[in-house]
Amino acid sequence: HDRAWYGLGLAHAHLGQHREAVDAFEHAAQLEPRNPHIWYALGMAQHHCHEPEKVTAVAKRLAQFNLHLTRHLIQETERNDLRYLVRELDG
Repeated sequence: HDRAWYGLGLAHAHLGQHREAVDAFEHAAQLEPRNPHIWYALGMAQHHCHEPEKVTAVAKRLAQFNLHLTRHLIQETERNDLRYLVRELDG
């Protein structure tokens, strides 16, 4: 169940176990690929694992269906290079 994997990912992230959080969020995203909260959490966990290229991929995927959480991910990870993904929200 996607909620169980998402909850497990949140628990790992809260404990600072970001690699384990990434694994759990990836499982959740496979089960529920249109849940923007899962993608946001995955991007944050990857950020904490120092994987900028993976954060970029997540931000691009998230931008396809939730620009508000995409902007929040960009802000929280300080990835100003990705602002073009949410340019229309800057108006």
